[in-house]
This record gives sequence, C-alpha cells and structure tokens, in this order.
Amino acid sequence: MNSLLPFSDFRPGQGVESALARFEQWMDSPDSPVRAVKHVAASEGEFAPVPDSIHPTLGEALARRGIRQLYSHQAAAIEALAAGHNAVVVTPTASGKTLCYNLPVLDRLVAEPEARALYLFPTKALAEDQLHEFLGAVEASGHPIRAFTYDGDTPRDARKAIRERTSAAPA
Repeated sequence: MNSLLPFSDFRPGQGVESALARFEQWMDSPDSPVRAVKHVAASEGEFAPVPDSIHPTLGEALARRGIRQLYSHQAAAIEALAAGHNAVVVTPTASGKTLCYNLPVLDRLVAEPEARALYLFPTKALAEDQLHEFLGAVEASGHPIRAFTYDGDTPRDARKAIRERTSAAPA
C-alpha cells in the first residue's frame, strides 16, 4: 500500500473534518492514489406512496411502524418486482434497501401462504439483523408468517424442526 496513506493515522473520535483534511492533504501529492475530493450537498428525500400492488394490511403495518410513505427508490423497486422485473438497488447504508425486498416477499407470503422465501446473507450478523427486521414487519402485519435462521451453528434438532415447519403451510 502507498506509504502516503497511513490509515493507522485515523483515530476514533477525530471526526469527519479531520479525515477530510487528511484526504485533501494526500491529494496534493503527485503519487497519491487520492485524485479528487468532492463535496455533495445534502438533499431532501424523494417520497412516493406505497404501491397499490401491496396488500392493504402490509400498508397498514408500515403505518403502525411509522412508515406512511416510501422513498422513491423503494417504491420503484417494489413496482418493478410486482411487474415481474428484476431490480438492483444500490444506495448508502440505512437508506431502506431492506424494505425493497422484504415488502414484496411479505406481499407474496400474504397472498400465497404456501409460498416460501429463502434469503442468503454473507455474514451471521447480517442474517440476524435482517431476520429481526423481517420478524418486526411480520409482527406488525398480524399475518402468521414464520421465519428462521438456518446456518452452520443451528443445532441438529432445530434444523429438523425448521425444515418441518417451513415445508407445511402456516397454521
């Protein structure tokens, strides 16, 4: 790695301004890999109503969770999926990507209780976080949808129970 970029110089609590100053300093060196620092002004979010294709009880569940409208990228993704298209959503952290796939999956599970969904996550922590979010949405919806984590640490008896529970329609 280029010795101009000693990332060990960054310390927790130094703040964004300190990091920005360091990047600008590195940018001034001709052999630095930092070529530009761009300032982008904050902007207001763009919103859209929950698409009509979503089951009304799910819209009500969102409202109970304080979500009365969606970000425009969420609504666009959900509408694309409802129309049978693929969708790729690339946005920053905490921008609502989870709802882009959870809401269509929940909608399908409400409409077709015998349907199943399989989520694959690259880390155990992400899987647990997403399961918690999904179960919160399920609870708010009032629908009898079940979800489980199934990974290398799942005990053998729990694996069997999960397979049995997910192969039969919810009670």
